[in-house]
Amino acid sequence: GAFVLQSMRHQPLFGLVWAIVVGLTLAERHPWLRSSSRRQDEPFALNWGVLLGGMTALGAVIAIAPQGVHVGAPATGGRYPYPVQSAAYVAALDDGVHVFNDYAWGGYLIREWYPAHQVFIDGRADVHGALVGRYVEAEAGSGWEGLFAEYDIDLALIRPGGVLDAELRDAGWKSLVRTPSETLLASPGYAAAHP
Repeated sequence: GAFVLQSMRHQPLFGLVWAIVVGLTLAERHPWLRSSSRRQDEPFALNWGVLLGGMTALGAVIAIAPQGVHVGAPATGGRYPYPVQSAAYVAALDDGVHVFNDYAWGGYLIREWYPAHQVFIDGRADVHGALVGRYVEAEAGSGWEGLFAEYDIDLALIRPGGVLDAELRDAGWKSLVRTPSETLLASPGYAAAHP
């Protein structure tokens, strides 16, 4: 149940299923809530309870997830700030650059780069399948060389201070953008061709 709420696109479906399950469970446990035990013109307590619960859940989602919908300038602070400087840097580059990006930033980067540049991965794990596992391994510093060679990665847009950040620096990747929340690194070959 809690995992479905991590992705905004699943929340409406969760709300519908939740309302049905809760309604059936309450009707089973409390006979006075069943429609056969009341007059048709009486308000049905369960309907009002589900409506109130749904409105409360919607209000909570809106209140605690303001970054879920991009309506203005992207968030640059908070728990999961967007890589604004790196996104602008890449957006200004010629088409066709291949960028390995942090999983959590994929949706934002699609918005900023489309159609000139593609993201490596985004939050749709069900679409990416086995690539998600390879991404996780690369983030942990294992097997990134083969993955980057296979996808002809020129740049890596990742969070600073992680294992992959250290591995890439040790391998001679050059820092193009570095802030406390984002780092954009260029492969040695790309850096040499684009001084």
